[in-house]
Amino acid sequence: MNELTHISLCTGIGGFDEAAEATGFTNIANCEIDANCRAYLKKRYPNAKQYTDVVTDPPTEHASVLSFGFPCQDISIANKSKKKKGLEGGKSSIYYNCMDVVRATRPTNVIIENSTELLKPGMGMETILCDLSAAGYDAEWICLSGSQFGYPQKRTRLFIVAYPMCSGSWDTILRPPGSFGISRTWAPTEAFISLSTSRANGFRNVTAISRGDVVPFYNFWIHGFGNAVMPVMAEHIFNCIKFHHKNSQHAIFKTSQSPFNCKEL
Repeated sequence: MNELTHISLCTGIGGFDEAAEATGFTNIANCEIDANCRAYLKKRYPNAKQYTDVVTDPPTEHASVLSFGFPCQDISIANKSKKKKGLEGGKSSIYYNCMDVVRATRPTNVIIENSTELLKPGMGMETILCDLSAAGYDAEWICLSGSQFGYPQKRTRLFIVAYPMCSGSWDTILRPPGSFGISRTWAPTEAFISLSTSRANGFRNVTAISRGDVVPFYNFWIHGFGNAVMPVMAEHIFNCIKFHHKNSQHAIFKTSQSPFNCKEL
């Protein structure tokens, strides 16, 4: 298998990066504006290049997978406003800057994560699909919850996976939860940190986010949990991409050439 590389935008405390490492991808760069998050990421992934702002200091490298869970404040059900602005809101509009990075670096695969509210009319799903198509990508999507992977957590999130368009036929990439087994399961003896039910519908376990060094600031952990993707769900997405590559004739991870060269397929 060709080298598998990963770059994350809006990285936070690295939920996607944890999943990438667990599934055999090398984290080559991350982009996070919060200095406390960057300090943790530097300790957790010392060899990954750090970028500070997706608007003014975005990654420039090509990767097998580029992931981003852009801010969901203008989309999420936790936003009680009757006139949520979706992608046009002050927070969630960072999506457009993330797409600038997609167009500039041409990742072989793109993973986008956000609230399932994005699927509702006017929230922006149609814009995302049109933007990906205009950039040369086809896309699939799936809604996942921690409860599908053994965790007592109901928070459902939307995952969009995009890959280059070409004249050849493509097999479906995404597969149902459990297709690759479950790498980690919750045990009743594990300690929990309580989160606001409006944000997480229950509880999340520390080890669901990090396998090693614990960030020493309790409030920072709570903030990080609230914004982080659960790695166990992200691992499923990475495994879907790897499985598709392994079981197809598409040379989709040749990083030495453009992934949009149809002669490779």
